[in-house]
Amino acid sequence: MAEQKGLIKLTGTIDGVSFYFRKGKPVARKAGGGFSSEKVKHSPAMVRTRENSSEFGHVSKFKRLFRLGLFPFLNGFTDSTLHGRLMSLFQTIKTFDRVSVRGQRSLGIALGTPEGQSLLKKFVFSEQSVSQLLRSRLVFDAASATLTVADFSAQALKFPLGSSVAEVQFGVLRIDYAQAKTELFMSNAHYITPTDTETQFTMTPTVLPTGTGVFIAVAGVKFYEVVNGERYLVKSLGELGVEVLGVW
Repeated sequence: MAEQKGLIKLTGTIDGVSFYFRKGKPVARKAGGGFSSEKVKHSPAMVRTRENSSEFGHVSKFKRLFRLGLFPFLNGFTDSTLHGRLMSLFQTIKTFDRVSVRGQRSLGIALGTPEGQSLLKKFVFSEQSVSQLLRSRLVFDAASATLTVADFSAQALKFPLGSSVAEVQFGVLRIDYAQAKTELFMSNAHYITPTDTETQFTMTPTVLPTGTGVFIAVAGVKFYEVVNGERYLVKSLGELGVEVLGVW
């Protein structure tokens, strides 16, 4: 690439040289090369590019369904890095589909493997996990879709300054990628105040999960300040927790 000199700045192609403006400066380069849409679609040399593009689109669609499906948990969660971190996570998980050809690898298949499930369960949504915020032990039973919060003490919770209520959420998200649909089977929320004396509680979706696709059990914790009987969410990232408990 060379910068154009002279009083007259050209655009277009003359004798195999293309003249154009780049970032406001007149430049020239040998015509040809680059990637036209036709070349990307049909050239044998672009097979890997087409494969990567196809799988990237699949991952992006799955990630969108995942985030939209978990809206009750992620509402109020303002971490600007979450999109990129989820894309990176699902791009990695996709590689555990070892039965599909490259370009057609599926997250639905990959999340059926122990490796894929383990990566999703280890993903860190928030600065603290739900078990860390509750300072308790979470036990999830997939057969009954039940979450048990054990070894629990409300007095051990660190309520954010001004807050007086913790809300625990639990649900199972079903993602049907083929139909581009999600369904969230939620339990009733469980509320905790600093004076509660319970040491254990259980949560089960009001409607048990059914259907086909990928199932992901998720728990969440939010804290609220109560003013004149109204609850106001404490939006500090350190005071919100989201955690994947199971994948099948």
